[in-house]
Amino acid sequence: MHEDESMGWFMSPEAALARVVEDEKAPIKSRVTALEMIEHPPLELLRRLLVKEMPKKRKQDETRPLRKSVPSKLQAVAAIKYAREVRLRQGQKVSLPRLRPTQTTKPPIDADPAGNLLGI
Repeated sequence: MHEDESMGWFMSPEAALARVVEDEKAPIKSRVTALEMIEHPPLELLRRLLVKEMPKKRKQDETRPLRKSVPSKLQAVAAIKYAREVRLRQGQKVSLPRLRPTQTTKPPIDADPAGNLLGI
């Protein structure tokens, strides 16, 4: 037996996350989180999530059953990721909204020791 066969094959993290995203039986939240974790998802994966498969007029064959509809949250994240990837590959600056907006904290108000809150 060769050493390569005995060592086994390890899947890349991106491939494992892509499998979670495409798994229809996985919970929606974990699918969305997995898609957010992939820094540069393949465009093919994003297209599969965005394009709805149209049912055929004739009877569907057993070898290729219809897909379930993609959850709206997953579609929204896929649309944002797709737009980012297309802009990135076209060489334009990416300035789309963040997937998870960060909370901005207001600067603390310095209280005047004399009690004048208006600062006059």
